[in-house]
Formats: sequence, C-alpha cells, structure tokens
Amino acid sequence: SVITKNGTVVLYTDGTAPETVGVPDVVGKTLAQANALLTDAGLNVHVIGWRGDVTDLNTPRQATVTQQSIEAKSAVPRGTSIEIRILYGDAVE
Repeated sequence: SVITKNGTVVLYTDGTAPETVGVPDVVGKTLAQANALLTDAGLNVHVIGWRGDVTDLNTPRQATVTQQSIEAKSAVPRGTSIEIRILYGDAVE
C-alpha cells in the first residue's frame, strides 16, 4: 500500500519492548552495499540525493554514502529508518 504525502500511519503494538538491532557503518560504501547492509539488519533506508531507478542500485555512476543519520553501532528498534546521503562524483547531492 501507499501512504500519501502528509498521511498518517497508526501502529498498534502488544506492549512488549521492540527488538533492537545494531546500526551498521555504511559511510564509504556504495549505495547498493549500504542498502543491503541496512535492510539485512532489519532497518529501513531513506536516501538523500538518489537520481536513479530504485531497482538499479548498481548504476555505472556509483553513488557513495557520505553520511548516515544514526551513528554506526547504535542500538535502535528494528524497522527504524536510517537516512543516508550519497555522493556522485565530486558533489554531494
């Protein structure tokens, strides 16, 4: 399903503490590597500066991660969204 812009998401929980996972260090990785590391850890990814098709993370113009919103090795609830900023060539997008 799709959430519209400015839409609201309501999550229902059973009151138990969420499972926590460690945030991997993705700075310096390609976009494809960062995406795999973060999703394999059970985290969601929000990419700043991506100009390609989300189905083609191995673009010939390799995008490199320059920043991540939550420090590596931090413990966060599974499903947390990690914002990553990418670099194409010489300029941060």
